[in-house]
Amino acid sequence: MAFEVVFTTDAAERLEKTANYLQYTCQSPKLASELYDCVSAEIVKLRTKTGFHIVDHAVSDFVGETVYRVRMGRYKIVYKIDESNNRYVVFLFMHESQNLDVSVMRDFESTN
Repeated sequence: MAFEVVFTTDAAERLEKTANYLQYTCQSPKLASELYDCVSAEIVKLRTKTGFHIVDHAVSDFVGETVYRVRMGRYKIVYKIDESNNRYVVFLFMHESQNLDVSVMRDFESTN
């Protein structure tokens, strides 16, 4: 069965801010477009994923619950599985150089 993939407001805003940074600060609309294309492709794969999900141990330890990740180069989306509603809830989009902080906990709590 296919699952729905939903982004929290915070995760969608982080993705948009990253794309805007690439487009305007780095002067690379191509990189911004490639980022959206990559995320879209991973979401399509996630919708029909069966079997094994990769645990994000750092974020899981931080939020106190098992959560999963999909890596896209130096970026990742982090999601939790909501089996009762057949959906994956993406609550975090981040670059590998970013630190976990209280905003991650806030983003995670918005999924409940």
